[in-house]
Amino acid sequence: AATLPLLARLVQNGSFTSTEQHVMGGLWPLWGLMLLLLGIFVLAHPRAPLHLRALTLAAVAAISIGLLAIAQAAGPTLDVTATARHIRAMQDAGKPIAHLGWHHGLFGFPGRLEKPFERVDMDTVYAWCAAHPDGEIVTFYTKYGITAKPAQEIPYRLKQILIWRAADFCAGPKPAPATKPNEEETPED
Repeated sequence: AATLPLLARLVQNGSFTSTEQHVMGGLWPLWGLMLLLLGIFVLAHPRAPLHLRALTLAAVAAISIGLLAIAQAAGPTLDVTATARHIRAMQDAGKPIAHLGWHHGLFGFPGRLEKPFERVDMDTVYAWCAAHPDGEIVTFYTKYGITAKPAQEIPYRLKQILIWRAADFCAGPKPAPATKPNEEETPED
């Protein structure tokens, strides 16, 4: 029970790094497979004592409950439906909306988007904002170093989805050009 609040604090403080996430993500399936094979062996082995079989089933139940608790805690930060619906509402209202950086089609299905929204990068975002002052900019990348205050900050994974009004975005100071993420980065980078 003490582990879950610790994990929650790490996630909330942003000190659970993307490297740690990748390590945990890479290990869990391997450990799960090993535990499954061990459990099958113990349960199927004709000479396994009854108490060992009971211990195996109890361990599987405890691990399953723990993983379900982690999944339940992480679930809301993985759901982009509210943001996707916001994007759809903007499009339906005829308002321009652009994504800063590559978005991997993240909002298409949950928002039932019928048309793609524009993609801009740090080289073109200020021109886009000037051309669309009533529009909005969306991103889940934090490497840009943008100092303008977003209109909305929605929790996503261990970071946030940020939404700016184009006029507010343009009014803020421009970040250093070296902070642009490359095409291959994922949202957790």
